[in-house]
Amino acid sequence: MRFIYFTVLAFLCASSCFSQITKNNWLMGGQLSFDHSKTKTDQSEISSTVFQGKPNVGYFFVDKLAGGIAFDLIHSISTLSSKTRVTTFGVGPFIRYYFLNTDNRINVVSDARIGFNVTSNNQNSLKNRYTSYSFSAGPSVFLNSSVAMELLIGYTGYQASTSSNNGIRASIGFQIHLERE
Repeated sequence: MRFIYFTVLAFLCASSCFSQITKNNWLMGGQLSFDHSKTKTDQSEISSTVFQGKPNVGYFFVDKLAGGIAFDLIHSISTLSSKTRVTTFGVGPFIRYYFLNTDNRINVVSDARIGFNVTSNNQNSLKNRYTSYSFSAGPSVFLNSSVAMELLIGYTGYQASTSSNNGIRASIGFQIHLERE
């Protein structure tokens, strides 16, 4: 029992004075993802590969509240009878809030963002425009005083002129917190 008590006490002591989520600090980071899938039917086989990057840069306007600009960079390759390459670029604002004390090593963060996106492909010259959105929350674990790893789960979707999509997404990412000197 003493071992558990001292382990918890040591963890709590190590958790203090750990993060930089206070006014006038900067953050930058994001998420990277890769997906590859194959779908087989009786008549065909479809292969799909998707690379996605979601970098962001923000500023803490007050303690625990940051806002900034997020980007979406997506490149996908699908093969059915011919190879289709689709490239998406998006940009938009985000806002995030950390719920626990600023000196906690483990915090809970919420994140909301809107993206304005343009998609093009190699099959035609049309450029499709759509609006994306997401609301997510989860733990933010500070690995040291500047770097945090986040596991976010939330609702995401998009709205285009002829279609829409929404669903649940889980993501892992990193944020670097820079102290203003």
